[in-house]
Amino acid sequence: MVDLSLHILDVATNSFKAKAKLVKVVVKEEEDCIKMWIIDDGCGMSEETLKNVTNPFYTTRTTRKVGLGLPLFRQTLEQTGGFLQITSKINVGTEVYGIMYTNHIDAIPIGDLAESVFVLATNPYDIDIYFEMIFKNQNKESFVIDTKEIKKVLDGIPLTENSVMVWIKEYINEGLNS
Repeated sequence: MVDLSLHILDVATNSFKAKAKLVKVVVKEEEDCIKMWIIDDGCGMSEETLKNVTNPFYTTRTTRKVGLGLPLFRQTLEQTGGFLQITSKINVGTEVYGIMYTNHIDAIPIGDLAESVFVLATNPYDIDIYFEMIFKNQNKESFVIDTKEIKKVLDGIPLTENSVMVWIKEYINEGLNS
């Protein structure tokens, strides 16, 4: 993958398959690194799956014999001196935590994080998304979007309603890019 936003999107959408009701994504910019947390309350992974999940030739899918998302994410982070850490418990959920050192020559760009967050927030599965971006810039500390809170305000209007999607896209773009 060419940027961090696509890795984050890929890992977070794994939570959809894990039947999560809530996916939390936190991205924190620091002076020399970017820290990322993707946490869900899905079905979790067994010890064996957790042990093998970053092996590209291991997958629980029956449609193909490889799973490259997490192995490529791990490689991307490790090539900068960073790391990927995954913890999981059956019927509790999974937490993926990673660090990429941005001052390393092999660091990839963060990419279009706004678009990835928009895709997650407007998912058709009724899965709530909490996203927080913590900026290193002191002028703006953080940006948060919480679909659970938005749904309360909308009182039954779906997030996939066209006018709502337009507003969400603008809100995310303004929050991340201003």
